[in-house]
Amino acid sequence: NEITLKKIIELISDGSTYSVYNLKDALYQGSASRAIKICRVLKRDDVDPMIICWLLKKEFRNLLKAKIRLKFGDSMKQIFLDYNIWQREQYVFKNQVNRLESEHMISLLEDISEILLGIKTGSKIQFWTELEFILIKFIDPEIVAFESPKLRRMSEIG
Repeated sequence: NEITLKKIIELISDGSTYSVYNLKDALYQGSASRAIKICRVLKRDDVDPMIICWLLKKEFRNLLKAKIRLKFGDSMKQIFLDYNIWQREQYVFKNQVNRLESEHMISLLEDISEILLGIKTGSKIQFWTELEFILIKFIDPEIVAFESPKLRRMSEIG
């Protein structure tokens, strides 16, 4: 086989280790392929699903609360202080608040809560598949513009 720079980079990145914070960064950057890749590495590395859900729920909740606070006249500067948003993350956080609708963020929170409930109760939920669905739904709401109850329940059936 021919050795190319692309093949070398792919081999190196396959051995990469990521944290849930890398996943958060990929979400805020809007990179679906990177988010899915990181998600799959976290699965490979046996990262506890509760940690991922905790982080996503916290982020989605902060985005929703920030959107509501802006509507009531709070400044983005005060929101950054209250939610401990570091300066390097402020631009992307603000963009996400402006980009996402409140209803969409509520839907994401409901999805994460459903996964958490499934994990806690030991249901046959396909956590990693559901998580990838939520990541894509966050990054591009238009791709996942519909939800079929039958399709959603298929993961619970197994």
